[in-house]
Amino acid sequence: MLTQFSPLNLDLIEEGRFRLSVEEDLRRASAAILRHAERYGQAAEKAKARVKVTIDLVCADADDGAYVIKASSRIEVPARPAMLSQAVAGEDDNGRSAVLVRRSGSGRDDPRQKVFTTEDGRQVDPETGEIVGEAQKEG
Repeated sequence: MLTQFSPLNLDLIEEGRFRLSVEEDLRRASAAILRHAERYGQAAEKAKARVKVTIDLVCADADDGAYVIKASSRIEVPARPAMLSQAVAGEDDNGRSAVLVRRSGSGRDDPRQKVFTTEDGRQVDPETGEIVGEAQKEG
């Protein structure tokens, strides 16, 4: 065996840059799953973040003993979980059939039921159904 060569290992792929890239992908995947769980709470249960590492060793020239190393890593982060909210059938301002939600937006409760706050705590005007302070911002 020639002394200027070493057996292939993860630290030698791309002169060590590949291992650093995989470690960075692992940090990013960890941060992503933590953010996901914080944002969606119980709905995030069983969500997965994945770092997928692929290393292909390809015989480029069997007679010459030449090989190509193709290394890649990819992060897969969980998608937003499906959430259910409710709406009712009705007519829009032009008299056309439409799916209708409260002026404050759709939520888990029946839209025909009055609410005093949104699920995230913003106050709702019980007469108009609009979020208090939002109408003034738009005008």
